[in-house]
Amino acid sequence: MAVILSTWPFGIALGLFVQPALAGLFGWRAMMLLAAGACVLSLLLISICYDTPVADFDSTPQGGMATRRQRALPSWPTLAPVIVAGMIWGMFNGGLVVYFSFAPAFLAEHASLTIARSGALVSLALWVGMVSIPVGGYVAQRSNRQYAIVVLFCLIAVSALLMLVAGARPAFACVVLGLAIGPPPGVITALPTRILPAADRAAGFGVFYTLHYLFQATSPALAGWLHDAAGSNAAILFAAVLFAVPLPLLALFEFLVRRSSLVASPRPAAVR
Repeated sequence: MAVILSTWPFGIALGLFVQPALAGLFGWRAMMLLAAGACVLSLLLISICYDTPVADFDSTPQGGMATRRQRALPSWPTLAPVIVAGMIWGMFNGGLVVYFSFAPAFLAEHASLTIARSGALVSLALWVGMVSIPVGGYVAQRSNRQYAIVVLFCLIAVSALLMLVAGARPAFACVVLGLAIGPPPGVITALPTRILPAADRAAGFGVFYTLHYLFQATSPALAGWLHDAAGSNAAILFAAVLFAVPLPLLALFEFLVRRSSLVASPRPAAVR
């Protein structure tokens, strides 16, 4: 999961680096068309290249295709932890989206930089993230303290944003943030597999990503309101809060998993 997720910051970092300059040459509408074209290309590549695996379901009666397809969603004891996991992932990404949406304007205002220069500095976190996410996923996979790793690096991300607001060197704060966003994504996106049987994973991950996009989509709107009400500092501080909120939710997720009798992981105690 971490290797897959490392491709996401590449597109964002590339956009932050080149789109302000291209928008200056061709206008912002051209950038909207370029983004839409990238989405169409991705859709075509999925249609051409993706092949559904044959063994998608458990062979056991409890996880079999015939029994699980009779209902659209998993049972509530299974679904509740998935909902919490989706909230965790949505808020984590909401913090990242608010960061790269509002940090360029923050740096332009407080560091007297051009928008293009500010966007390039902000993209440092994402360039670093392309390496730290897969490496962090590998480290988390090898560790028996995966939850502790998520907590530690979320707190480092919060610290990096606080340093940015406090006036630290922007390049340093952005690099620290890029390192901090590395280890948590692989662990967080794998959380639903601890509770979802194979036959329920398509519907379960649908719920997981619905919650993810709900929080990711609403976070910039709330940050924009805070920006207008209290200035650019408030938007960056809101991003820091979004990186911190998943920590108590992680404890709630583990509590719900332990209460459920449908835990998919054969060794739940290996993840703490």
